[in-house]
Amino acid sequence: MAKPEPNQKPDQEITVLPENAETKVVSAPKKPAVNFFIKVGKLNVFSHEYLPPFLKKPYQKRRKKFYEQKRFHLLVDIILLFIVLASIFTTVHLLANKGLYLAINLGRWPIISIESKKTIEITAPVIEQELLAPKQPLIKTGDSLTLKITVKNNQAAGLDNIQMQTLLKADGLSYQITAGQILKTEAALKQNQSLNNQFTLSNLSADASEIIITSELSFMVRGKNYSFVSQPLAIKLSSDLKFTIQGKYYTADGDQLGVGPLPPEVGQTTSYWLFWKLANGFNDLNNLIVSAALPSQVIFTGKTSVTSGQGISYNPAAGIITWELAELSAKETAQAGFEIELTPILAQIDTSPPLLINNSLRATDNFTNQEIKITAPSLTTNLADFSADSPLSKVIK
Repeated sequence: MAKPEPNQKPDQEITVLPENAETKVVSAPKKPAVNFFIKVGKLNVFSHEYLPPFLKKPYQKRRKKFYEQKRFHLLVDIILLFIVLASIFTTVHLLANKGLYLAINLGRWPIISIESKKTIEITAPVIEQELLAPKQPLIKTGDSLTLKITVKNNQAAGLDNIQMQTLLKADGLSYQITAGQILKTEAALKQNQSLNNQFTLSNLSADASEIIITSELSFMVRGKNYSFVSQPLAIKLSSDLKFTIQGKYYTADGDQLGVGPLPPEVGQTTSYWLFWKLANGFNDLNNLIVSAALPSQVIFTGKTSVTSGQGISYNPAAGIITWELAELSAKETAQAGFEIELTPILAQIDTSPPLLINNSLRATDNFTNQEIKITAPSLTTNLADFSADSPLSKVIK
């Protein structure tokens, strides 16, 4: 046995070979290859050195079988792992928001959303609601209108707390309820039962061409409130055309228009100016004709004045004076004036003789396509400028 070297530990044993012994150089076994790993920053994510013991062995087998031979397998695994993690995260996020949605959008198709929440379908009650008016719902200012609303319950369940209310809409609308009521209530309505409400509106007027009428119905079924509104019903209004007649001896400023004695005297001629005035409502009119007749002892002088339309014409054989207008727009006014002469007789002493009789107006309403007919009372020597029974209006001897 050889003497130990100075740096050799005492317990180590050294074998010295004979000088003629055959020597064989044996290379030291290769160290295992360095673990294959991927770094993220300085963190070795896939090194088995960082894996817990129960994962080391499966990792080493998989690394040796796949990753060391074909490294693209590692890339595939990374992609698959990312997809799985992203799917798990998305699912947890959606479930945390209490709903799972699926959206489908195909070309121009609408987006369809399917929600995991439970949906309860509620079917509206089967109710018939009818709003009835005259067969030809056409009225003029001041007319009356009768309406009838009918409600029928066509379902098995009954209706509770029923309210029927009629609404009328138009600018400047006014009316009076002369029969029935526009709001009606009922405690209950059984299956196949009907409920009626009829009422009458009088003195209707509006600053519009039509009145829109709807019926609102509200009720309860099994504790749930429902409401329905009927289809609107349009009531057409003829234009509110005003037709007035005035006689003048003096103007509003006191200037004298007439000629001759005032009050009128038997056998003496007194002239007056007579005026037709038109004030149209809310519809355009066409083919307007105003006419009147001259009574006995009154003649047409031929002097006229018009603001629109054709001039005044006179038929001496019939004693008829006529004024025609092709059209009169909504809210427009027109006026025509002419001069007449009165020569009273003895039988007319202490009376106010007529100056113009049978005053009438005809026109066609462009909106309703209906003819408007208006008549006006006769005009006498008792002019509007005079007080009632004024001595200036009565014939003297």
